[in-house]
Amino acid sequence: MKQAGTAWLRPSGYEAIVLPGNSAAGFVMGGIAFGFGFAVIWHIWWAAIAAALGILAAVIVRTWRDDQDYTLPAAEPLEVDADRAFGFWIYLMSDAVIFALLFATYAVMHRNYAGGPTGQELFDLGHTFAETLLLCSSIAYGFVSLAVARARRVQARLWLGVAFLLGLGFVLMELAEFNAMIAHEAGPDRSGFLSAFFTLVGTHGTHVSLGLIWILVMMAQVTVKGLTAPVRSRLLRLGMFWHFLDIMWIGIFPSSI
Repeated sequence: MKQAGTAWLRPSGYEAIVLPGNSAAGFVMGGIAFGFGFAVIWHIWWAAIAAALGILAAVIVRTWRDDQDYTLPAAEPLEVDADRAFGFWIYLMSDAVIFALLFATYAVMHRNYAGGPTGQELFDLGHTFAETLLLCSSIAYGFVSLAVARARRVQARLWLGVAFLLGLGFVLMELAEFNAMIAHEAGPDRSGFLSAFFTLVGTHGTHVSLGLIWILVMMAQVTVKGLTAPVRSRLLRLGMFWHFLDIMWIGIFPSSI
């Protein structure tokens, strides 16, 4: 399957799986082993002997149990995958709250120049518009989703690379803009307006940088593992995160004009 570059396809149905049951035996034996090591180091031999017997007793108790297994219902894998997607949606909503607070702060502070430069004096429309290439990276990731749906691993990896390069270009342009502003004494410590601006845009840029690292990780996983079910699930959540950042930039872009 990997050699052919094809993806794993979800089966039409699942069967129940027998798995080892959860147990505190490992935790208990680990704690006793810690005591055993402490006793040996400090030559407390009675404690070392007691700990060794305790570990032996924990092993015997564990092997004495008959209910060591449990059956995973056939429907649970589907439920687990749905729960993961739901959990990631919760994360995105919490991140949206953070950006909402930053937008609100910027709205309050955007005219507090404290005698410093204004947005019209600092922001170059052409440069800011060029930074919207992040939106192009969102389009590129859309092609990633199409390639995954069609089980085309090579195309998925190619479009991930395109999305990464566009996102990297966005981050580099943003860093260049920050560097130029600071060089002209328009850093975040100059006024409330600039503090709010640097915090809002910097937070977004940090998210994009983390997304770039995630894209590199997924490119490696697609190359090594192929489009397996876990990889496809991670690519789905990466796409949600990447498109979320584009939506946030749509809100930031007017504030940079």
